[in-house]
Amino acid sequence: VDNCLAARDLPAALALAEVILSVPVDAVSKTARQAAFKAKLLSLDKPEAARLVIETLTRGPQEMQQPALGQVPKLFSETEIGPLAPLLPRLPEATRVQLIAVLADYPKAAALAPVTAALKGESKPARLAALKALAKIGDAPTALLLARRAAEARGDAQAAARAALGRLPGKEIDETILFQLLASPDDALKSELIRAVGERRIAAGKGLLIN
Repeated sequence: VDNCLAARDLPAALALAEVILSVPVDAVSKTARQAAFKAKLLSLDKPEAARLVIETLTRGPQEMQQPALGQVPKLFSETEIGPLAPLLPRLPEATRVQLIAVLADYPKAAALAPVTAALKGESKPARLAALKALAKIGDAPTALLLARRAAEARGDAQAAARAALGRLPGKEIDETILFQLLASPDDALKSELIRAVGERRIAAGKGLLIN
């Protein structure tokens, strides 16, 4: 199936996919079944394919969730991604991590809220994935959230929060860091903000550090 898709021979890929998806699960490999499911998605019109993606993420089978997520950017625009966000807490851990990574490539207006919410979940891999994603889609309030997380966390979570804070783009992030450095009475938080000033090479922060 993959060879047919690579050759852009969708009819041949779909013919093979129909055979693969019709036989018992243990008769073909997981990779072959996933490729067949991808071909099926590609054969549908956009609304039908989008519905199948949501159904697969909601009900499974879990092994088909990876190819389903692979089609999300093609099927859901930033104004259409809304139905996927509520699924995050209910997804298997591995699928949740993958969806967070997909959301990180969407504009912050569409993705920031569900990714931030994932920080409150029980899954450590999902929380780490959310921290990584926030480095791309975070805003000024996210900077303070990341600094607080870095001050409170240890180990991988602290390292991920620090890395995300260091990579957040935008002058407004620098301004937020400097403002909080002056305003916060929390020594642990200030320590992380000072680290961020150095990491981000915020020139305006050098005078504050000296003083």
